[in-house]
Amino acid sequence: MSDLTKWKVHGQVLSVKTSFAEWDLAAEEWRGPGYHNEAAFLPNGKLDKTCHFNPDGTIARTKNLYDEGGLLIETQFWKDDSLQNRTLYTYDEARRHVRTVSLTHDGKEREAEASTYDSRGRKTTVRFLYPPEGAGHISYWIEAADQGIGVPSAVAMTTIHDPNHLAAEVLFHDAQNAVVGRVVLTRDESGRLVKAEFQIGDRPPFPEAQLKAKRPVCRWTNFWRKYSARRDRSPGPRIHMMSTACLWNGPPRWGC
Repeated sequence: MSDLTKWKVHGQVLSVKTSFAEWDLAAEEWRGPGYHNEAAFLPNGKLDKTCHFNPDGTIARTKNLYDEGGLLIETQFWKDDSLQNRTLYTYDEARRHVRTVSLTHDGKEREAEASTYDSRGRKTTVRFLYPPEGAGHISYWIEAADQGIGVPSAVAMTTIHDPNHLAAEVLFHDAQNAVVGRVVLTRDESGRLVKAEFQIGDRPPFPEAQLKAKRPVCRWTNFWRKYSARRDRSPGPRIHMMSTACLWNGPPRWGC
């Protein structure tokens, strides 16, 4: 997926700005933006940098660096004018991603991702999770499904790709390498997502969605999504399921 597609824009895009504001019920008007995001792109469509302007005046920035062939080799994370950490990307001789490491400002290194490939070139990527102690509920973003899922005991997230290099399944493992969460992605012939099934152990993956299960929770141009939830009543450990169905009207076209 290209950087432009991730930001849901297309064509020759130089930058994107997204603002967030609240509606004042009493005054019946929009309040001033609380914060906003900006993204800048290179002429080839790759993401150059992002800026997140916080309400307290601080600015969180990212900067991407590429090699001569256009491969992402480093992402820098800044807070105002201070470099906080860096993410480094390594590739094999075929220019396929094999490893991602994170470097803190004091030089500490931590493994972030590792990718392997089978004989047919299908990629499997393991993302290592480091939830901070006492952080409470944490959701991990499933890019292919465009939503997050909370798996409290997970320490690793494995994404398995199909022959078309599209994510087909995501597995969450605990410290004993047992599968504690699963996301199965079904696509149509053109590769568009038509269904995402979420399965987790002893708690619902989206507790708030239980209250919204009977009505649409979001609607985009040419794209509708509905939630449906059920609890497995069979004997044994409780397994909670969540299914997202995607109905497409016409060819895919992301953007404003």
